[in-house]
Amino acid sequence: MKGNWKRAVAVGATALAASGIFWYLSGVSGSKIMVPATRAMRVIDGDTFETEERQLIRLTGIDAPEMGNCGSEEAKKALSDLIINKNLYVKTIYRDGSNRLISHVYNDQGLVSEQMVRSGKAYFSSNGINDPEIIKAADEARTKKLGIYGAKCTQATNP
Repeated sequence: MKGNWKRAVAVGATALAASGIFWYLSGVSGSKIMVPATRAMRVIDGDTFETEERQLIRLTGIDAPEMGNCGSEEAKKALSDLIINKNLYVKTIYRDGSNRLISHVYNDQGLVSEQMVRSGKAYFSSNGINDPEIIKAADEARTKKLGIYGAKCTQATNP
């Protein structure tokens, strides 16, 4: 019975490798470590999506406009472009009251939350993360008046 878990892990790792769904992380010595990846099945809004395993994932560190508000459709499309048909690495922080997994999500370009903020499709919110890179990305988007910081979503007087 004690050796069965090793066999189960080996079978699981082989199945994942055969399916081509995996993610590489850098090991301690800089070598690549293969870890399981997931894929997004559908995007709900600019900061929430559902995986093929039917898990609701909420991105950490950001808030996107709620559906119907200025910039919401653009945020949803931007998130779709970043995660649909891509291998994703999900590191869950906690489960919220709505049963969503609050998670750091990475694609091949890095942290998805940072990419959303950098494009001005979402703004920084410290819901489980205090990443200086996301804060810097938010400052850049605000300075450049991108997305939700642009004229379309801000008022001209008393911005």
